[in-house]
Amino acid sequence: MSDQKKVIIFMGIALIFFGIGSFWFLSFPHKAQEPSSVKVKNNQTSITNFDECVLAGNPIMESYPRGCMTQDGRSFVEILTEEAQLPLVGNDRDEYGCIGSAGYTWCEEKQKCLRTWEEDCFDEAHK
Repeated sequence: MSDQKKVIIFMGIALIFFGIGSFWFLSFPHKAQEPSSVKVKNNQTSITNFDECVLAGNPIMESYPRGCMTQDGRSFVEILTEEAQLPLVGNDRDEYGCIGSAGYTWCEEKQKCLRTWEEDCFDEAHK
């Protein structure tokens, strides 16, 4: 047998073994071994509040207030101090009860709050 045929046969056998090995590797789930320090850090059962959830490396949900969910599905909400809380939108009524942040101003002629881009303040009869 010539050297070229020997190389082709060898490559064919190697390719067959590679294919069988790849099939075996991809067919069975493999769990990576975690270092013991990571296992201690990821002890999800001892988590009782938002800060512990974050420290354990769980994802933070970008909501208001922020939330954190453990790997076992429990969720915790960040407790905000009074200073950290956002002001309530619409909590800015003037002396007439008009909400300025929503675009309302007092119209003396119509005796009501209105948005000037939606409704004119002057009365149609006075034109």
